Amino acid sequence: MNEDPSGAADALALGEMYCGYANDAEVRAHASSGGIVSAILLDELEAGAIDAALVSWIASENGQIKAVSGLVENRGGVLAEAGSAYVYTPVIDAVRDLENTNRRVAVVALPCQARGIRKLTEKRPNLRRNVVLVIGLFCRGAVGPEFYEDLFRKKGIDPGEVERVKVARGHVGGEVRVVLRDGRIVPLSFFGMNAYRTSGVHAHSGCLHCTEHLAEDADISVGDIFTPEYERREIKHSCFIPRTEAGRAIMQRLAESGRIAFEFFGTQRYRQTFRKIEAFSNALDARALAAKLTGVRLPPHPVRFCHPLHVLSWMIFFTFFRLSRTSWGRRMLYALPPITVKSAAILVKGLSKT
Repeated sequence: MNEDPSGAADALALGEMYCGYANDAEVRAHASSGGIVSAILLDELEAGAIDAALVSWIASENGQIKAVSGLVENRGGVLAEAGSAYVYTPVIDAVRDLENTNRRVAVVALPCQARGIRKLTEKRPNLRRNVVLVIGLFCRGAVGPEFYEDLFRKKGIDPGEVERVKVARGHVGGEVRVVLRDGRIVPLSFFGMNAYRTSGVHAHSGCLHCTEHLAEDADISVGDIFTPEYERREIKHSCFIPRTEAGRAIMQRLAESGRIAFEFFGTQRYRQTFRKIEAFSNALDARALAAKLTGVRLPPHPVRFCHPLHVLSWMIFFTFFRLSRTSWGRRMLYALPPITVKSAAILVKGLSKT
């Protein structure tokens, strides 16, 4: 691993995967993973390469939980909104608002949003001038803000009293920190929260037929790495993939300045390590059949013979998704003992890896 702040870093390659973390302990303390995204944004702001960063977070407005996308302009803003949200955010609308400004902005987006931003900037020269960097986050499914609203109510938290939601976690354990308006912090189990999301509760409708997980349209892709090797590390790591020359140059500068420590992982190794989950996530056949069996409408796709356990995994997911779309279904879901939801999540994950 290149951890010498004064030494020259090896040249980074386009399209290859690296694993590392921000050397700044304060940055890592605010991040849910290795702080790579925050390190990028801070470096770009301090270098004067951008005027602001468009980031997202979870808050409450008029008594309801909202997903918010907004601009931050300094270190304090970047650190305040650092961390994962696991929610679909209004990034595209916020990007459109940048068209008539004279500000250079870095955008943090989900893979589907990164693809949408690329299409927008291709058509609109003013927007292309203002969006100077797109950082894409690895994603295997987001939820709507009502997900958190229902979860908070189940935990006895008034959604109207929520100021921010911060996901601060280790690899599987960790917690979701719900920051209230009076300054109190209510910790929730990350595994308990994520079990509902993994099971399909309040899944964003676009995620039901999405096969874009590694943000291939971004300048830099960043995400978690889940292997026994990295789970044993004292410091949580993030993956990153430089995808454009501009993105590669930024990561090279971060490496050479010592703002990040990193090591080569390799996209080929990633594909081999996660080949089963990649095959499950990228194939639409099992989804199409499971959707037909559970009454979920997806874009047309041929229904062919496919792995029966994958079909079962998607059937569980779609069943929880459908229940979460009705008031009576939500009441039933959140009345279930937590162990039931956790078991469903484990089953969905386990079947997907067969």
